[in-house]
Amino acid sequence: MLSWVKRYRWIFIPVALLLFILTACTAIQPAAPASSAPPPAPASAEVPPALPAGNWIVAHYDDGQGTLVTATMKPPITAAIDGSFISGFSGCSGYTATYEVTGENGFKIASLALHPTTSPSSDCEGGSLAVQEAAYMAALQSAVAYEVGDGQLTLLGEDGQPVVIYTSGEAGVPTPTPAPVVVTSSGGTEMLQDLVDVEWHLQTISDPDNGEVTVEQPENYTVIFHSDFRVTMMTKCDEGRGRFRVDGDKIEMEIVASHEARCEPGDMDDQFVSALNSAERFSVEGGVLTITEKFDSGSMTFAPGG
Repeated sequence: MLSWVKRYRWIFIPVALLLFILTACTAIQPAAPASSAPPPAPASAEVPPALPAGNWIVAHYDDGQGTLVTATMKPPITAAIDGSFISGFSGCSGYTATYEVTGENGFKIASLALHPTTSPSSDCEGGSLAVQEAAYMAALQSAVAYEVGDGQLTLLGEDGQPVVIYTSGEAGVPTPTPAPVVVTSSGGTEMLQDLVDVEWHLQTISDPDNGEVTVEQPENYTVIFHSDFRVTMMTKCDEGRGRFRVDGDKIEMEIVASHEARCEPGDMDDQFVSALNSAERFSVEGGVLTITEKFDSGSMTFAPGG
């Protein structure tokens, strides 16, 4: 028997080795391939909520001493929010402001202009309305954040406390309009009718340094004088709003520009806004609007837009 094993050992050794390899391959199975399903799509970034547009009324404001007081409703302080503009009546004056929203709920006033009325209330001459208006303007400019909820818009100060609380004014509380000076003598009414509710396109602009320059694209520099004495301005890369007043052929306006877009070299946006805010007199003859600036520092001509 032993001699038989020795004789055929050369057969047993390879067979045993083969059985060992087969056993090892059966015991060790390759890992299952990873799932071929596509990875889940990343969650889309949250879009910060926008400052809600519409008409608002000031219910409470910080009085400058850290106390939130109730605003008077005779007359109410109003705020009409449209795009990056806030405009309204602050008790004694009209006002126009531009604002910026940053981050999730950051807020700041970028620019602010007051448009005084021509016949202010006696309370506006150092009285309670004047105090309220000054406090509201200060509170508005101190806001750094905002909240929206329960029909209210709340502006917050640096300490996170409310500085202005607005309630919805959509129910129809009227916004007092600052009364402009309109003189009916010397054709004042007719001149005003020729001026308002027309989209005027800038044709030429002049100043002592550069002389008269013809505008190559008049549709990029427009202004509209509305019949309610609002004025809106559009340029190639900017827009602005404000109010204007007329007295015969005299005109003055205060326009606040948004400066949301960056203008290109050679654009006349700043020159155009500056010229409008320096306006002193106007005339409309043969369908052409001419505006001259104070101190004879320049002039502009406009034609109705097509």
